[in-house]
Amino acid sequence: MQPAQTMLCMKTAQHDTLVTAVCRTPVVIRHTPIAIVAICYRTFCFLFVGIGTGRDSLHIKRFQQQIYNGVWTGTVVEHISSARAASVRREGVVFRRSMSDSNHGGKEDEELLFVDVGANLLDDMYQGMYRGKERHEADLDRVLQRAWDNRVDKLVVTAGTVEESRAALEMALQDPRTFSTVGIHPTRCNNVTPDDIKEMRDICSKGIMDGTVVALGELGLDYARTQFCSPELQKQGLKAQLDGLLDLNLPLFLHNRDTGMDLVNILSEYNNTMSNNNNNNRIKGVVHSFDDTLEVAQAYMDLGFYVGINGCSLKTEENLKVLKELPLECIVLETDCPWCDIRPTHASHTHVTTTFPTKKDKQYQPDSCVKGRAEPCHIVQVAEVVAGVHGVPLAQVAQQTRLNAHNLFGGLQKKSKDASPTHS
Repeated sequence: MQPAQTMLCMKTAQHDTLVTAVCRTPVVIRHTPIAIVAICYRTFCFLFVGIGTGRDSLHIKRFQQQIYNGVWTGTVVEHISSARAASVRREGVVFRRSMSDSNHGGKEDEELLFVDVGANLLDDMYQGMYRGKERHEADLDRVLQRAWDNRVDKLVVTAGTVEESRAALEMALQDPRTFSTVGIHPTRCNNVTPDDIKEMRDICSKGIMDGTVVALGELGLDYARTQFCSPELQKQGLKAQLDGLLDLNLPLFLHNRDTGMDLVNILSEYNNTMSNNNNNNRIKGVVHSFDDTLEVAQAYMDLGFYVGINGCSLKTEENLKVLKELPLECIVLETDCPWCDIRPTHASHTHVTTTFPTKKDKQYQPDSCVKGRAEPCHIVQVAEVVAGVHGVPLAQVAQQTRLNAHNLFGGLQKKSKDASPTHS
């Protein structure tokens, strides 16, 4: 694709001002009627930039920066007042910069790559099954392609049982950009046996060889759903996994729900034991889908853990207050898809500027997301919320959290000779 200058045009009803946003890199345009309006000469764009009130000029710069910084997925919008311009949403996949485009690779591309550290891609929804009913054909391949097309650099497929751990590894082996975890979820810890530990060690051994298995998990404690497994059995299952697998020196992908400081205290005990045994290794990892207090977050960060942020971390104003206090150097991003989507009722929704064509499962369309089913491509929305709450550019959030994920998971680089395409 040859480099092109692309413009989104908007009119405000109040001032009848043409607002333009110039995309400085090649784009893929998917809707022909929009293309007719959007493709303009760059000199034409400059004629209109800055026309109108100072407020309009600010919105012009905002739209320019949004396009320069990332994927513009919007239709042409007309007759929007200046007062509403700040709340304009990017609707539909109209402008998309493909990760495979040979002309890409500039600084802005490297700064806007995302790592999804927690994706439940084994869920039946990606096989077209919803609440036990088949709604559409399996579309995991499309879901993954949508992720790569929208700047997902790497992702981690999470597991919650021995069987899922094996399946996650098999899935992750299919693409150099996908990785996996091995572990038993706390709500499934009713009977963790020595054979389970042995089998998980075998899975880890196979996956560690080429760097595909990058963490132990999803493991931890969940006091919100004790109907599935009592707290006592959860603790037994957790400790069985720590005792049997910690020597593999993999980071932990932690599940922590309504447990106060119980999980922190257990991890602290293991760290103390390792120190007393003159072992220089310390437990490390991420407490994923974090929605607890700042005090609890600080306790995990003091242990050296990262804090995983997804839509479930961003529901309330209190959640956003906690997020604002978390250093970017301690945050990793995740979708926890197909769960934890950011919804209009969430306090964080006002920070979301990227949306995707979405249909209900009964009206499924291959090129659209499914309402209520999160995907790895939605990681950009989580990043937008973090950027908005912290008051920093989206590129800074993308770059720092990607670095954090690489540091946490040993570089996220497979050792096989076929490990391409990748982004260093």
